[in-house]
Amino acid sequence: MATNVPSSLVDWSLSFGNDKTLLIHLSTDQVYQGVKSFYKEEDETLPVNMYGKSKVAAEKFITEKCSNYAILRSSIIYGPQTISPIEKSLPIQWMNAVLSQGQQVDFFNDEYRCPVYVKDMVDVILSLTKSWLSDGKKVQLLLNVGGPDRVSRLQMAESVAEVRGYSKSMIKSVPASSVNRGVASPSDISMDITRLTQTLGIQPITFLDGVRATLDAEAISKCRFLVCKSVNQTQADTGCGIHAATRGDREAVALWQKQHDLTHALVLQSGLGTKGNTDGRGPTSKISLPAPVAICVSQLMGVHSLSTPSSEHHWMPSPQICLQ
Repeated sequence: MATNVPSSLVDWSLSFGNDKTLLIHLSTDQVYQGVKSFYKEEDETLPVNMYGKSKVAAEKFITEKCSNYAILRSSIIYGPQTISPIEKSLPIQWMNAVLSQGQQVDFFNDEYRCPVYVKDMVDVILSLTKSWLSDGKKVQLLLNVGGPDRVSRLQMAESVAEVRGYSKSMIKSVPASSVNRGVASPSDISMDITRLTQTLGIQPITFLDGVRATLDAEAISKCRFLVCKSVNQTQADTGCGIHAATRGDREAVALWQKQHDLTHALVLQSGLGTKGNTDGRGPTSKISLPAPVAICVSQLMGVHSLSTPSSEHHWMPSPQICLQ
């Protein structure tokens, strides 16, 4: 199998003028051999599979051809689903899905990476781009881009279980050699990110915090979908549609309560989209939802009666939390 080098892309970018183009190349931690912990950028690249070899060849091609480049050796990138969902299974979402089924699942205990939260990766790219556009100075940079934590697949799954409250007894520790994947995989390609933090001043978040942020975002997205679905189905109904939608998937709502320690909930009055219970539809009913969900509902449906104990205002999130 031949290596894959982005020669056409590089040649096209150079057609604009070598000094007028900054090429940011996403490489991989798999350029390293995987026989020690916390590789530095100056360590020798000895990839064990064709993917890593292709990335090494691409790095060499770019450094020889381009005047301005930033090569980012990325670890596993994880985070919330994209606005236009991708079909590929995302790592945290997949772990959450399999663990939620309550059955024992195997996870490798002897392959280590430094997963990076997607927002941190975006911040790195934006920082490099803005700096180059404003300064106009030549950029020739090689950076390891990973999170601060060296974790195995086993430890990744344990973090998901911790955040979601799953029993860790469902997580079975196994060596990578227990599965024939048909391709060589490096054992430890954790990376030292000192150069990243010193050069750009960016400190990636911990893996556990990244898992929380990922699952929080998934819960918001799910709640918003339920609310929007209810709006489409019931328009200015009395709120029963919202009640039915949330009843159909309590998990997302319960997650908000658990993760944000919401012992109180906002109270949503019926008669959504009206000026109260004056339309002859019967007695006013109340639907108790966690604050983030309730605020999301109120923003989407124009609730006129939204109340909460005044003593609890300090934990109310911004109304934009469910709308971004």
